[in-house]
Amino acid sequence: MTEPTNADPVLDRLRDAARRRAQADREIRALLAYARHFTRPRPYRLADLATATGMSISGVRGAYTARDVELIADLFANRAARLPDDLINALDLMASSPPRS
Repeated sequence: MTEPTNADPVLDRLRDAARRRAQADREIRALLAYARHFTRPRPYRLADLATATGMSISGVRGAYTARDVELIADLFANRAARLPDDLINALDLMASSPPRS
């Protein structure tokens, strides 16, 4: 858990949960971008990704941005990336980027 910012344990736990949720959202965006744009011989089906994430198909389509795809593309540029190690590195990059608005 993160360091408490005040003496209220409920608010501290909520802040920590929000931080974990934001990290999970970044991880999901990276994995969806990878699954739709960088897998061969074809991308993962939207229906399969929707089932795996608990989203609708349209939710999967809108869950990641062009910036998420660019971050994964940068990772794979000029070499063969290894999953999961290199994808984890991309997640770290995404963690340091500003959240989506």
